[in-house]
Amino acid sequence: MSERNARESAERNDTRLPAWGLVPRAGAARRHHDPLRRRFVAAALLLVFGVILASRGSEGARAEPIEDTAAQQAPTWRIGALFWHDSPNDELALEGFRAGLERHAHRYEIDVHNVHSDENEARRLLASWETSNVDLVLSLGTRATQLAKESLESTPIVYTAVTNPVLTGIADNWESSGPRIAGNSNWIPAETLLRAFSRAVPDLHDLGVLAGVDNPVSTAEIAEVEAAIAANPDLDIRLHKRRVHEVDELDDATRELVGRVDALWIPIDFLVYENLHLVRKSTDPAHLPLLSSSHRGAEAGAVVALVVDYKNLGRNAAAIAVRILEDGRDPASIPVGRLSGYRTIVNLAQSRAIGYRLPLDVLCTADRVLR
Repeated sequence: MSERNARESAERNDTRLPAWGLVPRAGAARRHHDPLRRRFVAAALLLVFGVILASRGSEGARAEPIEDTAAQQAPTWRIGALFWHDSPNDELALEGFRAGLERHAHRYEIDVHNVHSDENEARRLLASWETSNVDLVLSLGTRATQLAKESLESTPIVYTAVTNPVLTGIADNWESSGPRIAGNSNWIPAETLLRAFSRAVPDLHDLGVLAGVDNPVSTAEIAEVEAAIAANPDLDIRLHKRRVHEVDELDDATRELVGRVDALWIPIDFLVYENLHLVRKSTDPAHLPLLSSSHRGAEAGAVVALVVDYKNLGRNAAAIAVRILEDGRDPASIPVGRLSGYRTIVNLAQSRAIGYRLPLDVLCTADRVLR
């Protein structure tokens, strides 16, 4: 063998580390480390794939909610919902009622009807619901609840958005509404209302009010305001009332008050707040601020309104329905529900239009500002 061939053969068989001691030669690495590396890589890949599969499995579990088999097996609640007339307050309450039932996760069906102030239609509808054995009737507003209480003999009633159930004969007292009926109220204490109005109109001493003759809601509101004025002489407010039988009387009634009052209160009265444009024909040129206790009043031209959160009221009514239908609670044992707070709506656009400057603290604390 030549000297060159001998040297090449020796180099091929030499597995010693280089003098600087870092890595073996490539041939040696392949011979001695490839099997170990293959086993290591295979194990690592198996581990990575396992983690990925586990992650996908857990994500699938989160995306697919676990079905409540008890709720699926329970019978569907059949509920009739009665509107007396168009009312944004009542619509918000129904929206909240649905949301409350959804949160409870019980199957339900709601048959919603608006009788558009037709008493005969309301009684016919209520009779058909009782005949068809609905599980519960939801009555929205005062008049719908009065008719439900008068017409139904065995079907339980849950009411909501009733201003004063005691003064309107719906509830025996605030601790009980009586047999088969329970619900909640959008009542704001009259003193709270008056003090809020006084903040909006700092020089308020003469307060006018327009209301329909036969409206039980505004009648109850006015009675409570009169009682609050008598009980709180520091308010220093005098109430000037004008009641109307029909829309055609609103213009004359408003003109009688303009020039005599510092502000005009629009209570929860469908006849008045649905025709507020007729009232404003006299109040706007006189720069007279309108105050209200209804959503519609604020949207139609009152500079300030005090209202409750009707969606929350509806959610609370749903909780009452669950207590009756699922827990078997006697409706008579459930007190009339009331919300602890209220919301202030400011109509800044109307305030500017009539040149009335609202106090800064009223603007800053408003829950909603209409611009």
